[in-house]
Amino acid sequence: MKEFAEAFQSFHVGEAIQNELAVPFDKSASHPAALKTSKYGASVKELLKANIDREILLMKRNSFVYIFKAVQVILKNQSFSDSNYVSHTFET
Repeated sequence: MKEFAEAFQSFHVGEAIQNELAVPFDKSASHPAALKTSKYGASVKELLKANIDREILLMKRNSFVYIFKAVQVILKNQSFSDSNYVSHTFET
């Protein structure tokens, strides 16, 4: 691996990359919006809104599954309560 790295650095592409990286980046010459100035690119409020919008979109896409599962739970609970009612009425 060391031999490969040395060969790449002696190749013209490796030398060009090394020369380009040797010059420090001048932040004053770039556009202010091009560089990240905080830990996150957006505020916490914007991140929360984007996350909520994403979750709502996913819920809309899978609305059939949510409705189907809700109906299943309702029917299962209803049949469970009916069976309890029947079993308790016929006990002596």
